[in-house]
Amino acid sequence: MLFVKFLRTELRLTSSNALNRNSQPEKHSIYKLNKSEATAQKLSDYFRQAFGVDLIVNRNEMQTIPLHTGQAPDKAAFTIDRQDDYYKQVATLPKLQEQGDGMRSFASVLLDTFTSDHTITLIDEPEAFLHPPQARLLGKMLAKNNPDKRQLFIATHSEDFLQGLLDADNVNVTVIRINRDNNVNKMSVLKNDEIKKLWGNPLLRYSNILSGLFHEKVVVCESDYDCLFYRAILDVIFESDGKTSPDIMFTHCGGKDRMKDVVAALHALKVPVIAIPDFDIINDRGKLKNLVRACL
Repeated sequence: MLFVKFLRTELRLTSSNALNRNSQPEKHSIYKLNKSEATAQKLSDYFRQAFGVDLIVNRNEMQTIPLHTGQAPDKAAFTIDRQDDYYKQVATLPKLQEQGDGMRSFASVLLDTFTSDHTITLIDEPEAFLHPPQARLLGKMLAKNNPDKRQLFIATHSEDFLQGLLDADNVNVTVIRINRDNNVNKMSVLKNDEIKKLWGNPLLRYSNILSGLFHEKVVVCESDYDCLFYRAILDVIFESDGKTSPDIMFTHCGGKDRMKDVVAALHALKVPVIAIPDFDIINDRGKLKNLVRACL
């Protein structure tokens, strides 16, 4: 049987609220978290990486099961007969549902990833409400912790989140770029073996070139100064006519030697790309030939 869940943005802001024990709790992700200390600790560890505080399940409340944030009491300091004292300290910590949208959304996505029984989960823009480092961390966590029996379909506009997915080095990650042409969606697929080849290039891994996936066209220059120059020229041309500049990203590759690699990587994802090398490239037939081949 196929089970599909759509983890909407609005749902992510409320699904980590305190669980009412009387409303079929066994189906809820917080109930499952409450039953597994190992899963709760793992989620708390990830939450601390993102926000610098722990995420603690309050198992001692009678009517609800709330989640708290802050510095968790040291469990080693409490024996079983002092369990009530431990949870009294937990109860003094802020509740997750009273925190910002970023914390709540982040926790909800991880809760679902760690506990869901659904075969397929659809997540729309999981980077919403998150700072770039948190978005990257969330992408890496999702790719590392998704069981083989489950599929995640994620729509994102975040280079940071995408980088996190690729950082996880999961053999099951596939990147699809969607171009909308009038009412037709055209898809370009970058399979895992291609991802590994491209992502192994330090130039691509540690630059902003992945941002090109989210633009209509990319112009590759040799230096940052070239990018600033051409960007300024383009803006002046369109603004003088009272128009908005087109969606073009200008990026540099630190010299003409690497230009072919950047162009080839963007071509692999069917991103329209233009290369603007300096004129002296005509003095090196080999470099010019390699760049032309990458552009074809």
